[in-house]
Amino acid sequence: MSWVYLLGAIVFEVLGTACMKLSYGFSRFWPAFGVFAFYSVCFVLMSLAMKRLDMGVVYAIWCGLGLVFICVLDYYMFAARLNFLQWLAIGLIMIGIIILKWAQPS
Repeated sequence: MSWVYLLGAIVFEVLGTACMKLSYGFSRFWPAFGVFAFYSVCFVLMSLAMKRLDMGVVYAIWCGLGLVFICVLDYYMFAARLNFLQWLAIGLIMIGIIILKWAQPS
């Protein structure tokens, strides 16, 4: 169940970050409200994940997958353009996350 909490924390972190972009410097109320709401849920879920998983592993996977999902979201939603080396770096982050998951005892 800890991995489900961690995945939920990542999803809510990505939603919060997307709202941050949409808030235009916290000048729009509902996206700014979304930042606080989504990050609040994110941190609750992350703390639940840390009950059974190592803090370093949780944080590394949270950061890494959050970064990957944000880059993909930015590409499709906000027309960001990444070059080959940037996509390669994202792929290497994904490989590191997979290794962390496999190395973690169940």
